[in-house]
Amino acid sequence: MDPCEAELYNNLSAAFGPALAATFGKAIMEGLRFAPEGSVCVMSQAMGTMARDMAESLVSGINGLTGASVGMGWILWGFVIGAMICAYFAPRIVHTTVYWMGFREAGVERRTLAAAIMAWYGGNIVVGSLCSILQSIGASGLGLLGSTLTRLAGFVIGGIVGAAMGGIAGAKFAWTS
Repeated sequence: MDPCEAELYNNLSAAFGPALAATFGKAIMEGLRFAPEGSVCVMSQAMGTMARDMAESLVSGINGLTGASVGMGWILWGFVIGAMICAYFAPRIVHTTVYWMGFREAGVERRTLAAAIMAWYGGNIVVGSLCSILQSIGASGLGLLGSTLTRLAGFVIGGIVGAAMGGIAGAKFAWTS
């Protein structure tokens, strides 16, 4: 295990326990294998630290707000379910949204938000601009790096929302039982 993976595992283990840390750690490192060389360690450290801090904050915050003692189980399952669902659907949602905006395979669709964005540029579309990036996504999809980064963002956002919802459900269940 390299140092980046070890730190990620330690942070995830502090947040979710050793069994799930091993599973999450492998999944995260697998997702990051296509990232640029120097960024893998930074991204894995950030994700591990964020997961640990988020879990600790959610438990104390929900327990403080509700007066109930919510276990990590509710938060953990909320995190897992939310992260996996959002990581799976994030690239599809981004591509579909860009397509609905009017960025299509054949070019920008008339009388759409995409046409308005292009008009805002005055027809002078620079390489790397928002309009050219959206057109590229609409025409050919996200690509490997875009899909990986989108899944990573979906994992993080879905995990945070899912963990919060799991904590709220755990507090509700603690009150009724």
